[in-house]
Amino acid sequence: MPPRLRSAAEVARERAYALSREDGGFGYLSDIVAHATDAHVTPGVRASYDSAAGDYIKFCEAWSQAPFPVTQPKLAAYCVFKATFISMRSLLGMYLAGIKDYSDILGYPWTLHGDPVMRKVIRFLKRKYGLKGDLQKASITVQRLLAIVHARARVACIE
Repeated sequence: MPPRLRSAAEVARERAYALSREDGGFGYLSDIVAHATDAHVTPGVRASYDSAAGDYIKFCEAWSQAPFPVTQPKLAAYCVFKATFISMRSLLGMYLAGIKDYSDILGYPWTLHGDPVMRKVIRFLKRKYGLKGDLQKASITVQRLLAIVHARARVACIE
């Protein structure tokens, strides 16, 4: 049976306890730091991050790989695999952020920011699967509002 994924809050508490033992009695300050590192995102986002990290860990375990520290080949393979099941917006916005956050919580430095291979993989996935919902944004002006109202009035007259 695979080990249970510890929540970010559990990891933060354990790190705070270790820090309080090292800091010579500044336990209260260590508790505040632990709370701040865990509460920098909302509980809903934290749950999504934990889910994303858990999914990445299961992926690595299925391929007999240690999930942490996160390396370029593991993350690139995960992105290519996961892009076939979820939207690119979810992959880039939530899943990668969750994996990075969990890696940070566990104390592993994130070395993949700006990595050229990761940029190429993500560019390929964006081209292959696209980013749905990316529409050209236009500013709202009085002329645009009048055009919308007049178009609606013409449709109402035809009906």
